[in-house]
Amino acid sequence: MSAFADHYLGDCFAAGHIRTPRRFLHAGDMGGWAAKVPFNAVMFAKDMCSKYMHDEDNALGLTVRNRKGEIWKAYGDKQMFEPINDDNRQRLARCLQASADEVFACYLARKIIVDDANEYAAWYHAPVVDAALDGHNHSPLFTREGHIRAEIDNPGCWKHKLSWKWWATVYNDLRTCPTFKKY
Repeated sequence: MSAFADHYLGDCFAAGHIRTPRRFLHAGDMGGWAAKVPFNAVMFAKDMCSKYMHDEDNALGLTVRNRKGEIWKAYGDKQMFEPINDDNRQRLARCLQASADEVFACYLARKIIVDDANEYAAWYHAPVVDAALDGHNHSPLFTREGHIRAEIDNPGCWKHKLSWKWWATVYNDLRTCPTFKKY
């Protein structure tokens, strides 16, 4: 059971999983008609938009902070075993060990030791989402407020805009953008 959960705990340390607003990108679709259709072009475009931001954040990395106040740069997925990600990978290992230690302590005590899930030891090691949303990082491709970076191929552009039929326009722009082909 813990090994299954550890996969998702590990995702907390992958930059592309930290601030990509997947819920926004799927707003209004979850559980509705889109969930019942085997292939849906709109959902595919939204998923691909999410993937582009995920890949960009993983490649460029994000400066993150944990609840203990420690600050570091997190990369993700393809960069997991690259030297540039050593610090992040070591922090992930300590987080996973804290989680395993807590599970083992519960086993030995034959009871749940921590009643509040927000107080699990692992959460003190994991990056805090809000810390990745500030101006210390490159500009997000999408925001939680429904905006899109005005210059999609420029991570330094902090101007965002709303876009009519964003999912179709943005997906087409991203698909043909040379910047995103390298991620």
